[in-house]
Amino acid sequence: MQWEEIGSYLDRSVRIRGLRLPAEVPGDSGDLNLMDSELMLCFQHELPDGDEETTLFRRIGLALPLAVKIYGPGSAELFGRMVEHFDAERPLLHIMTGRCYGRDVGEAVEDFFGATWPSEERFDDWRSYSILVFGDVQFCDKVIDIARSVVCRV
Repeated sequence: MQWEEIGSYLDRSVRIRGLRLPAEVPGDSGDLNLMDSELMLCFQHELPDGDEETTLFRRIGLALPLAVKIYGPGSAELFGRMVEHFDAERPLLHIMTGRCYGRDVGEAVEDFFGATWPSEERFDDWRSYSILVFGDVQFCDKVIDIARSVVCRV
Protein backbone atom coordinates (compact mmCIF):
# COMPACT_ATOMS: atom_id res chain seq x y z
CA MET A 1 0.00 0.00 0.00
CA GLN A 2 1.27 3.46 -0.89
CA TRP A 3 0.70 6.66 1.07
CA GLU A 4 -2.94 7.67 1.00
CA GLU A 5 -3.66 11.39 1.32
CA ILE A 6 -6.71 11.78 3.57
CA GLY A 7 -6.98 15.55 3.95
CA SER A 8 -5.32 18.21 6.04
CA TYR A 9 -5.04 19.19 9.68
CA LEU A 10 -4.03 22.72 10.70
CA ASP A 11 -3.22 23.43 7.05
CA ARG A 12 -0.80 20.50 6.89
CA SER A 13 -1.43 17.48 4.68
CA VAL A 14 -2.25 14.17 6.33
CA ARG A 15 -1.27 10.86 4.81
CA ILE A 16 -1.44 7.30 6.02
CA ARG A 17 0.06 3.99 4.98
CA GLY A 18 -0.90 0.54 6.20
CA LEU A 19 1.65 -2.29 6.31
CA ARG A 20 1.45 -5.81 7.67
CA LEU A 21 5.02 -5.88 9.00
CA PRO A 22 7.73 -3.33 9.85
CA ALA A 23 10.02 -5.13 7.39
CA GLU A 24 7.80 -3.74 4.61
CA VAL A 25 8.97 -0.18 5.32
CA PRO A 26 11.00 0.88 2.27
CA GLY A 27 14.75 0.79 2.71
CA ASP A 28 15.24 3.89 0.58
CA SER A 29 14.54 6.96 2.72
CA GLY A 30 13.30 8.75 -0.41
CA ASP A 31 10.37 6.33 -0.54
CA LEU A 32 9.32 7.48 2.92
CA ASN A 33 9.84 11.21 2.27
CA LEU A 34 9.44 12.31 5.91
CA MET A 35 11.73 15.36 6.24
CA ASP A 36 8.75 17.73 6.41
CA SER A 37 6.49 15.41 8.38
CA GLU A 38 5.62 14.33 11.87
CA LEU A 39 5.28 10.54 12.04
CA MET A 40 3.09 8.23 14.09
CA LEU A 41 4.04 4.54 14.25
CA CYS A 42 0.86 2.67 15.16
CA PHE A 43 1.21 -1.03 16.03
CA GLN A 44 -1.58 -3.57 16.38
CA HIS A 45 0.77 -6.09 17.98
CA GLU A 46 3.88 -5.77 20.10
CA LEU A 47 7.07 -5.48 18.08
CA PRO A 48 9.68 -7.85 19.49
CA ASP A 49 13.19 -6.57 20.21
CA GLY A 50 15.56 -7.71 17.47
CA ASP A 51 16.63 -7.27 13.87
CA GLU A 52 13.21 -6.24 12.58
CA GLU A 53 13.02 -3.45 15.14
CA THR A 54 16.59 -2.29 14.43
CA THR A 55 15.91 -2.21 10.69
CA LEU A 56 12.69 -0.23 11.22
CA PHE A 57 14.39 2.39 13.41
CA ARG A 58 17.32 2.68 11.00
CA ARG A 59 14.97 3.30 8.07
CA ILE A 60 12.89 5.79 10.03
CA GLY A 61 16.03 7.60 11.23
CA LEU A 62 17.40 7.88 7.70
CA ALA A 63 14.09 9.41 6.55
CA LEU A 64 14.61 12.21 9.12
CA PRO A 65 11.03 12.91 10.21
CA LEU A 66 10.45 16.01 12.33
CA ALA A 67 9.03 13.86 15.14
CA VAL A 68 8.17 10.21 15.79
CA LYS A 69 5.46 9.09 18.20
CA ILE A 70 4.65 5.46 18.95
CA TYR A 71 1.39 3.75 19.90
CA GLY A 72 0.55 0.11 20.52
CA PRO A 73 1.16 -2.83 22.85
CA GLY A 74 4.57 -2.57 24.52
CA SER A 75 5.00 1.02 23.33
CA ALA A 76 6.75 2.14 26.54
CA GLU A 77 9.54 -0.37 26.04
CA LEU A 78 9.62 0.19 22.29
CA PHE A 79 9.89 3.94 22.81
CA GLY A 80 12.89 3.44 25.08
CA ARG A 81 14.62 1.25 22.51
CA MET A 82 13.86 3.78 19.75
CA VAL A 83 15.46 6.58 21.76
CA GLU A 84 18.51 4.39 22.44
CA HIS A 85 18.77 3.64 18.72
CA PHE A 86 18.56 7.32 17.70
CA ASP A 87 21.11 8.23 20.40
CA ALA A 88 23.54 5.64 19.02
CA GLU A 89 22.93 6.38 15.32
CA ARG A 90 22.94 10.19 15.64
CA PRO A 91 20.61 11.23 12.80
CA LEU A 92 21.75 14.26 10.80
CA LEU A 93 18.87 16.38 12.14
CA HIS A 94 17.13 16.39 15.52
CA ILE A 95 14.09 14.10 15.67
CA MET A 96 11.60 14.71 18.46
CA THR A 97 10.27 11.49 19.99
CA GLY A 98 7.35 10.48 22.17
CA ARG A 99 4.52 8.09 22.85
CA CYS A 100 0.88 8.57 21.89
CA TYR A 101 -1.35 8.23 24.90
CA GLY A 102 -4.89 6.98 25.08
CA ARG A 103 -7.05 4.10 26.22
CA ASP A 104 -7.47 3.03 22.62
CA VAL A 105 -6.17 3.76 19.13
CA GLY A 106 -8.76 6.51 18.62
CA GLU A 107 -7.47 8.51 21.59
CA ALA A 108 -3.88 7.84 20.47
CA VAL A 109 -4.56 9.29 17.01
CA GLU A 110 -6.18 12.33 18.64
CA ASP A 111 -3.09 12.69 20.85
CA PHE A 112 -0.80 12.50 17.82
CA PHE A 113 -2.56 15.35 16.05
CA GLY A 114 -3.04 17.47 19.16
CA ALA A 115 0.21 17.03 21.05
CA THR A 116 3.03 16.49 18.56
CA TRP A 117 5.40 19.32 17.65
CA PRO A 118 8.77 19.40 15.92
CA SER A 119 11.85 20.95 17.49
CA GLU A 120 12.16 24.72 17.19
CA GLU A 121 14.96 24.57 14.62
CA ARG A 122 12.83 22.41 12.29
CA PHE A 123 9.42 24.01 12.87
CA ASP A 124 9.44 25.99 9.60
CA ASP A 125 9.92 22.72 7.65
CA TRP A 126 6.68 21.24 9.03
CA ARG A 127 4.27 20.55 6.14
CA SER A 128 2.58 17.24 6.93
CA TYR A 129 1.50 14.48 9.27
CA SER A 130 2.21 10.85 8.37
CA ILE A 131 0.88 7.71 10.03
CA LEU A 132 2.43 4.28 9.45
CA VAL A 133 0.06 1.56 10.64
CA PHE A 134 1.32 -1.98 11.23
CA GLY A 135 -1.34 -4.67 11.44
CA ASP A 136 -3.97 -6.62 9.60
CA VAL A 137 -6.29 -5.03 7.03
CA GLN A 138 -9.11 -4.47 9.54
CA PHE A 139 -6.81 -2.66 11.99
CA CYS A 140 -5.32 -0.50 9.22
CA ASP A 141 -8.79 0.39 7.96
CA LYS A 142 -9.90 1.28 11.49
CA VAL A 143 -6.95 3.66 11.99
CA ILE A 144 -7.55 5.22 8.56
CA ASP A 145 -11.22 5.82 9.46
CA ILE A 146 -10.26 7.36 12.81
CA ALA A 147 -7.67 9.65 11.19
CA ARG A 148 -10.20 10.72 8.55
CA SER A 149 -12.73 11.59 11.26
CA VAL A 150 -10.17 13.79 13.05
CA VAL A 151 -9.21 15.52 9.81
CA CYS A 152 -12.88 16.12 8.89
CA ARG A 153 -13.58 17.87 12.20
CA VAL A 154 -10.97 20.57 11.66
